[in-house]
Amino acid sequence: MAFEHVYLVTSRLNTVTPEQVASAEETLGFKFPDGYSDFVTRLGEGSYSNFVRVYLPSRIVEEHREFQDRWKQYFFWDKGHEVLTKEQIVESFIVADTVQGDELIFHPAQPNCLFVLPRYHDTVFVAGKGFPAAVDWLCKSGQLTDPITFDSFESWQQRRSLKFVGPGQFETVAKALEDLGIHDHIQTDEEYPLLEIFVSDFQGKVVLTAYDSHATAWLTLDADANTKTMQRAIACLESLGLVCQ
Repeated sequence: MAFEHVYLVTSRLNTVTPEQVASAEETLGFKFPDGYSDFVTRLGEGSYSNFVRVYLPSRIVEEHREFQDRWKQYFFWDKGHEVLTKEQIVESFIVADTVQGDELIFHPAQPNCLFVLPRYHDTVFVAGKGFPAAVDWLCKSGQLTDPITFDSFESWQQRRSLKFVGPGQFETVAKALEDLGIHDHIQTDEEYPLLEIFVSDFQGKVVLTAYDSHATAWLTLDADANTKTMQRAIACLESLGLVCQ
């Protein structure tokens, strides 16, 4: 299966059944792209690598006409006419989007050919054959964002977020968090002050950023999580002068 390797930030998932996928396909009159069913039955609704948001079948059924009407009214991907014509785009169906507003679509005549309507470009990108390849392209091609090297998935099911802010150098706070040794994986950014610490103990992560000697840290975790590891992370931030807002 294409998504077996994905790190689950939380094990609480909002998935659908194969029968629900089949029912949506019957309603629409065509099949979804290969691999789409595997994603929504295995992972479901949430954020993939903090960038891609895949639509559940019910949302595609309920909202596809709204998207088609908007594409027709506000069409501006003229430079992509050799990839998809305006008529083909208006007949297409959205299956996912990104946090910055790029939209992943397919035409029902060729559901395994996926395309991207980018938010900030007036062309159309070819995302690949089949749903896994298209998701991989969104995250790793470098066309829409810096290539994402760690595949993770965070459900929105029964989650909460804590925000801590205060004076502090990014390097100091980052080192203190890393030295806790609570992480399963650490993700950094080469260009920006950004640190993501994935922690299975409280089914969540710590995201740290900084600007002008002020640090901001977000803890996202299961709504009922209250573990010693979570308390250690909070105590670490508070000891450095960051306050929960």
